[in-house]
Amino acid sequence: MQRVWRTVTGFYHVCACGVGKQLIFEGDEDRWEFLELMRECCCEEGVTVIAWCLMGNHVHLVLTDYEDRMSAAMHRLLLTYARRFNKRTGRTGHLFQNRFDRRSLDTDWQVMEAIRSVHADPQEAGVSLIERYPWSSFAEHLCAYDGDAADVARGFSDPSCVLELFGSAEGFIAYSLSAPDGSEPALCDMKETEWEPRGALPTSWRSASGFRSMGLKLHRRRSAIPLLLD
Repeated sequence: MQRVWRTVTGFYHVCACGVGKQLIFEGDEDRWEFLELMRECCCEEGVTVIAWCLMGNHVHLVLTDYEDRMSAAMHRLLLTYARRFNKRTGRTGHLFQNRFDRRSLDTDWQVMEAIRSVHADPQEAGVSLIERYPWSSFAEHLCAYDGDAADVARGFSDPSCVLELFGSAEGFIAYSLSAPDGSEPALCDMKETEWEPRGALPTSWRSASGFRSMGLKLHRRRSAIPLLLD
């Protein structure tokens, strides 16, 4: 019998990886398609996306699931996207490794750490500073603090949980960009990619709180809570 890993809070950190570190996105068109599918599949199954980040060969999500429908939503999302990706690129076989990994988030601290970890992944990988990476929900959450309802509605995450947990934009920024012990992140050499902004990403998201002028430092953090295979 399959093991079902449930959490009393309904929050989960989910990761889906390309098989053999296979790239799962070859361009922005692929990323947009994945995000639109994610919104559709999760909405239809009653699963809420709290945070997300798309990397080259994997995706990170923080989800809420109160009706035990996350597996159905993720199965449909990954299967549909893989079929479309394979058809478009002419490849065959599995695109994703296994199904997906997940871990339960049973306290507010674990939820906050998961949100920070998801947004920090590009920086920890040496790809981009957190606030400059266009393919995560970081800017969506900042936009929610600014009270721009139109921009929030165009996003792919529900920022209400983040608003409640962190209380203010300043609190969210400080927690997101600090090391786990509250100290400043350690310096590390990183050659940052010059990312083009997402086509539909409002300019106000990219310039929220004057982020483009901030000299931020790379920090490396790994969660101590293991992911569990679904």
